Order: sequence, then structure tokens, then C-alpha cells
Amino acid sequence: MAMMKTQKRFVRITSRDRPGLVEFNFSIGDPSLYLEMILPVNAFDEFCRSNQVTYLTDEQAEAVARQQEKWRNGETGNMCV
Repeated sequence: MAMMKTQKRFVRITSRDRPGLVEFNFSIGDPSLYLEMILPVNAFDEFCRSNQVTYLTDEQAEAVARQQEKWRNGETGNMCV
């Protein structure tokens, strides 16, 4: 059986405004392609532990947003985080 290369997993917390819940973006490999998710705090902590996530810094999240804006405007460039 061939071994799959493990890709880096990213989390960006987007809101903690709902008591007891964490809203966040989760991505594998490319932080510009993500799922928007909501979990209770304890489940979020376990999810992050079990997926060995890397938390995006504000600067990295801004770089993702700039890259997405370039894509929307038809510009090309490489995504680096």
C-alpha cells in the first residue's frame, strides 16, 4: 500500500462571538481553499489536536485574502504561507 504524503493543515479562527462556539476556516495543503466550520470549544480543541493544525497568523491570513483578491481580478501569482 502506497504511503500518502501528509499535507499541512491550517486553521484560522474567524469568530468567538457565539458563547461556547468557535467559528473557523480549516484547510489542507492550501490555506486559500478552506471549509468554514463551527464547533463547541472543547470539540474545536480536540479537532485541532487530532489534525495537528498550524494556526494562521494575521499576516498569513491577510496574504491569503490578497491572493484570493488577485484570483478574483484575473491576476496570477503563487500562494506562499
